[in-house]
Amino acid sequence: MAENFTTSPSFTANVANINWCLNSGATHHMTANATSFLDAHPYTGTDKIIVGNSNQLAITHIGNTQLTGLHKSLNLNEVLCVP
Repeated sequence: MAENFTTSPSFTANVANINWCLNSGATHHMTANATSFLDAHPYTGTDKIIVGNSNQLAITHIGNTQLTGLHKSLNLNEVLCVP
């Protein structure tokens, strides 16, 4: 998917000193930092992210980003920002 293809369902890419752990089976991609977005818009929905300890986290923004490697780029659309 990104720089090096792998058979693993997830891998980590470093973009502008922000580590991303990608999961090709995820229903949505998420980040804790909206500054990684090419464009960010406030999230106006009511959905929450439920994490392993049953806490519900608010989604603050939604946007698009691009992970750039040495030879390839990966565009991620409608990424959720969950600080």
